[in-house]
Amino acid sequence: MNEWHMIVVDGNRNATHAFVIGFAVGHGIDPAVPAFVDGELEAATVGERLRALVGKGHSTVLAPGTVATALESHGAAVGLHVTHHALIESVSFGWRAETPSREAAAKIRATFADLGPGVLLVEVDEEEIDPAGQGVELRAQVHEYTFRASGRVVGAPDGVVAMRRRVAGLDFVTVEGLRFDERPIA
Repeated sequence: MNEWHMIVVDGNRNATHAFVIGFAVGHGIDPAVPAFVDGELEAATVGERLRALVGKGHSTVLAPGTVATALESHGAAVGLHVTHHALIESVSFGWRAETPSREAAAKIRATFADLGPGVLLVEVDEEEIDPAGQGVELRAQVHEYTFRASGRVVGAPDGVVAMRRRVAGLDFVTVEGLRFDERPIA
């Protein structure tokens, strides 16, 4: 799917989810395609506006344009009103990792080795070996091995959202909120 839209909907969250999933299933769209990203937005971008709304009966949905059109055309009939609609050109999130565990570092690397189509990684990767820390216990201040990495994942909304969710589940990794490169729909 090439065209993704961000839709912010004012109305009951459960009703929004039911409408979007029902529309998707009824129109042959995989119900896993629309992404509900409440709570995953970066505050410094459009997310700042949206976070102020989320939690007050608003939902943020990334979905194909047909879903956005359906919400705008028929959502009001069930109490759902589109308050923001934009074409998404790309999505990104930043991340950083630090661990003294070689096993955890290997798992982090493996996760980023499989990005999926339309997703790119800009990464700075650094390993440190400190001979003074040899034999020091895991909770010590100095470790023989420290893996540090940071970067940004950029690309197609579906791939980036899926990747963020995978990375957020890793130990020793901190993820930032989603940042959107958007073009408002008039």
